[in-house]
Amino acid sequence: MDFPQTTQSKFQNASTLTRQDLSVKEKLGSDFRQWQQVNRSRGQPSENSVTFKIMSYNVLAQDLLERHRNLYKDNAQSCLKWNFRFEKIYNEIKRHNCDILCLQEVQQNHLDSYYRKYLSELGYNTILYKKRTGDCPDGCAIFYNSNLFTLIESQTVEYFQPNVSVLNKDNIGLIAKFAPIGYEYCSFIVATTHLLYNPNRHDIRLAQIQLFLAEIDRVSFNVSHHVPVIITGDFNSMYNYAPVRLLLTAKCPFDNVQKNGLLPYQLGVSDNCQHVRLVAARRKKPYMSQEMQRKYVHLHHGDYPQATDNLKENNSLFNTGYLTHNFAFKSIYDNPSAEATTYQNRWLTVDYIFYSGRNASKSPNKNHFKEDKLVLLSRYSLPVGSKLPSVTIPNENLGSDHLSLMAEFKLIL
Repeated sequence: MDFPQTTQSKFQNASTLTRQDLSVKEKLGSDFRQWQQVNRSRGQPSENSVTFKIMSYNVLAQDLLERHRNLYKDNAQSCLKWNFRFEKIYNEIKRHNCDILCLQEVQQNHLDSYYRKYLSELGYNTILYKKRTGDCPDGCAIFYNSNLFTLIESQTVEYFQPNVSVLNKDNIGLIAKFAPIGYEYCSFIVATTHLLYNPNRHDIRLAQIQLFLAEIDRVSFNVSHHVPVIITGDFNSMYNYAPVRLLLTAKCPFDNVQKNGLLPYQLGVSDNCQHVRLVAARRKKPYMSQEMQRKYVHLHHGDYPQATDNLKENNSLFNTGYLTHNFAFKSIYDNPSAEATTYQNRWLTVDYIFYSGRNASKSPNKNHFKEDKLVLLSRYSLPVGSKLPSVTIPNENLGSDHLSLMAEFKLIL
């Protein structure tokens, strides 16, 4: 694989790596990560199902690495060069051959010269991309195998909302509705996002996920129900943080991060993470095109007009003290509080893949997850953070400062 030339060399030669770098493989061991079978009983192929693999990967934009070079002062500097890192990222994608890729921190000026160019050789001929708003250099991308899936529709999400203090950052989300070729009636959602990093602003991340869920609710609604949903990304939130708790438990208090309500009612997003006007409208007209739906959406978006009618505040829908949603989600990993996806002064988990099922609990206040149309068959294991040696990433084996997440699903048609 011939990547673009640099002024020094096409690839960084392994001989330039330090003795400490060359011991990474030995430190991690051959069983550092493995594919684990999860659901043997439901994993048998059938005529009315499709299996596919999905990857979520924060690939570390090179511009961000250069801006925050101090964060990587302990890394081998030869491993921080972009061509060297992209080769490792490319090889990991090639080795696992997933059908859908959800990438975060994809640098816009690398999109054509690296990602489109080289991933097309692996069969990823179609891409969705959304750069962060403002002058940020990177964004999120979804690549997919167009021989297996057809894209039904897609939606970009801008978290920046003018004059809203908890939505004043440039992060974004990307939502795609896919269907297996020949089974366009069996659609499902893949959504990816990269939430704010600032460790002290739980309120902003929670507001961002509230807005993201409202858009997922909108795109996934199909006449009388929601189609299956997979959410991936870098949430910059540990397992016990509010955004992850909201996704997994479908109920999370926000008065400990924002006393006077999280979002202003003028945005039209309820504490149930839905567009209020849209929910009311689809009771009368269950099927609406995206263009029609946007007439009931009060969010600012650089590419679309927003609804201009005045909303009336409804105390039963806003400022309730809790955020809720109508989905049942589960992480593909069993122990995210112990496992690790990145190193931030210590190994921890901030990246996730969640998938939807149904709530089998008889109590309205409890969430008992049960698989439905999406069945988790296997996952690419994550290491336990406390057992990881003192290894810095990126290094000569790993091209990013995050680990990739992968899962194999069966979609029941």
